[in-house]
Amino acid sequence: MSQVYERSSRQTQQRAYSCELAIQAENRIATHTHFRHHSDEIHVEAQENCLLITGRVPTFYLKQLAQESLRGLGVRIVNHIQVVASNGLSSAAVTRNT
Repeated sequence: MSQVYERSSRQTQQRAYSCELAIQAENRIATHTHFRHHSDEIHVEAQENCLLITGRVPTFYLKQLAQESLRGLGVRIVNHIQVVASNGLSSAAVTRNT
């Protein structure tokens, strides 16, 4: 019974840590001067020992800056942000129906 309790307690602690980590990451992006108009386009998800960042920004510079702004949190960052410029160019994979 105590092993079940310990495992449940560890899982609860891990979830709490993940939530706190995601909140810290979202706050860093939301308060960063370069993301003033783009913070709602970037999403952060805390996973096991890493942060997954997704969304869309208009430049590769902002994509890299989002990653760098989270580097100090001490976890691995997986950057899946897509770059979609106003001129139609995109880093997103194009799927074509043929």
